Amino acid sequence: MSAIGYFAVSGTTFTPSSVSLAPGATQQVNVTTDPVPYALPQAYELTVLATSQTDGSVQDIARETVIFTAEPGVDVEWLVPSKTIPFPAPVTFVLVVTNTGNIATEYDLSATFGALVAALPQPSVTIPAGFAGALSFVVTPPSDGTFPFDATADDGTVSDTDSATLVVEEPTAVDGLRSQPNVADMPQLYIATMLLLISSVLLVLWRKRRYFGRK
Repeated sequence: MSAIGYFAVSGTTFTPSSVSLAPGATQQVNVTTDPVPYALPQAYELTVLATSQTDGSVQDIARETVIFTAEPGVDVEWLVPSKTIPFPAPVTFVLVVTNTGNIATEYDLSATFGALVAALPQPSVTIPAGFAGALSFVVTPPSDGTFPFDATADDGTVSDTDSATLVVEEPTAVDGLRSQPNVADMPQLYIATMLLLISSVLLVLWRKRRYFGRK
């Protein structure tokens, strides 16, 4: 036995997988289909072909109508859920909204940004069954720190939420610019400065002496 048409693609199991019958005898066979991805809300025909194992020309077909109802669904996911930047600046995050149902659906968008400065790119989005849409969110941190936030897509029946995190690194002192001198090194620094000053004065006097000595 085998399935023909739409349900043959998704996969079908027969229990038992084969039968042996005496003339005029009958036997029930259970037919189980695998999950059908993105079946539209309409009628589909389940067609089963039975073929004799000894004579391939002996066949018969049974048909049954299967009706799928409308079923909304949604999946929300940040394309990159975590980003780290060295200093506060605007950052773009991309939210992917996938319609996992079998009907075109309009989803209302909402978000919780916490301390971040941000806004929704649009109040809602309509996505056909089995398709996905990408939305760009620009968030701006007020300072260094860790800033979690989330976004939700909701059609009133189903909803999904995903979270993301923006990390702004703490500022660090630049060597030679922000570093403070060590107190223990102060005497050495003072002596080195005085020696440099004395050397400069002696060099100027020596040059003047040579200049006047030539006249």
